Amino acid sequence: MKKELNKYTDKGNFTLTIDDKLQLVCNAPNDKSGVYLVYDNNKELIYIGRSGRVKKDGTLFIRKAGLGC
Repeated sequence: MKKELNKYTDKGNFTLTIDDKLQLVCNAPNDKSGVYLVYDNNKELIYIGRSGRVKKDGTLFIRKAGLGC
């Protein structure tokens, strides 16, 4: 799966712990939409989510604050 993600030019990651504030550690751009993967401490994939959506006219709807960062 990680090999498939290499074709995307805009990518990154950050670590969020229970004591962190998302706004302080998130490095996701606010002007784009995308997919996010959440792993637990054992590096097991526990959640797949998305930010934004494609509208009926084919354009992207991007939330004003992205992931909430």
